[in-house]
Amino acid sequence: MTETRYQVFLSSTFADLETERLEVSSAILRLPCLLAGMEQFPASNRPPWDVISPILDTTDYFVLIIAGRYGSLGPDGRSYTEIEYEYARSKSVPILAFVHSDPSNLSVSKSDTDPATKARLTAFRQRVEDHHTIKRWAAASDLVSSVTTALARAFISDPRPGWVRNNADQSRAPSSENGALELLERQIERDPVPSSARKQAHLFAVAEPVSPRSEMLLSHLDFNSLPGLVRNACEVEVVRLATGASGGFSPGIESASQYSRRSDGAALSTPNLTPDRSFVPDAYNSGQFHEDLVDVELSEDGGVRLLMTRLSDDPGDGYGQRLFEAAAVIYVRQIIGLAAEIAERTEYSGLWQLAVGATGIKGLAPYTGQGQDSWGPIHAFEDDNYRRGALASSADLMEKPGTLTSRLLGRFLRQLGREARFTQALTDSLSEVAGANNARV
Repeated sequence: MTETRYQVFLSSTFADLETERLEVSSAILRLPCLLAGMEQFPASNRPPWDVISPILDTTDYFVLIIAGRYGSLGPDGRSYTEIEYEYARSKSVPILAFVHSDPSNLSVSKSDTDPATKARLTAFRQRVEDHHTIKRWAAASDLVSSVTTALARAFISDPRPGWVRNNADQSRAPSSENGALELLERQIERDPVPSSARKQAHLFAVAEPVSPRSEMLLSHLDFNSLPGLVRNACEVEVVRLATGASGGFSPGIESASQYSRRSDGAALSTPNLTPDRSFVPDAYNSGQFHEDLVDVELSEDGGVRLLMTRLSDDPGDGYGQRLFEAAAVIYVRQIIGLAAEIAERTEYSGLWQLAVGATGIKGLAPYTGQGQDSWGPIHAFEDDNYRRGALASSADLMEKPGTLTSRLLGRFLRQLGREARFTQALTDSLSEVAGANNARV
């Protein structure tokens, strides 16, 4: 079933409308909406407009609230509220405007007293009223009701593309070459292990910024910088604590130590993958076939692509291939962490498309070691492949990695009967064990 969610940008002054913004934000999030506004902006040393404009570029609806203050001024002398409004108009974003019915009765603390500033506010208010059918409000409760009603009507009368939380056979709406599942499918098609030689299940993941700045990650992709970027983001010990996999997993993401340039960026991989991404089954000169490989690829525009080919293996107990579902949880948490690290280093505050896939998993059950474990009955996976996508903000990557992991892997784990094993990794309590290196603004 397709679930479309619309990105709503909430624009207003802040100090005088803090209560109203909170109530309106809560109401918007109860609709099929993703909220964008100053509360969601990360701390950054970039100019404010460099943070705001990419978010407006992907906005579906613009909610404007005007009361008794003009607001903080931008570099051109206009308030940021007015700058946001004019930019949204220039992008033909539907604007829903809500103007206070009697600003003269607002308290001094919620009103401008400087004559010049009051004149600017009056002119701005008049221009909004001239261009749009506004709704007047006096109390916060009236405002909340008006906003939710207007949005519900706009979904029908002025439909926008929105975003789709993707199932296996669905892609982002609108269709785009940058859609996460489209990227995932291309990654799967690039699997360097020949299909005739595959014995194990393979794991794939992608994380792609929706509106990146061109080459925003370029300075971090050289031979000296890339390994540190990946290591800093992937907190192996923290993820082990979260998953209960105290012994870790092999091959871990840290085993991807071979650097190579790629057509749109750079990568770290295990030695059995050549710089041109050809698979070498006996790269370790052992005389044996080694399917295990890890490939972490980063694009100059901030995208992340992962391949890990040991999602299953034969433990030699006579039952054949078994799934290592803990590996999926570990790697997905680490890829989310890597995307969050990229967002922080590049000061990218926009949306991300995430997707996870697995191939060759039909009929495979989880590996439990010596017989059954304490997490309840296990089940074999019914389908040959798994696909799942999600949309997230940069703030979500930093603050809600467990929730995102659950959205991406929850169905996979539930079908195996293993979700309960990973409760800590699928919630956002990991920060308690992460330590100072995992703390982000």
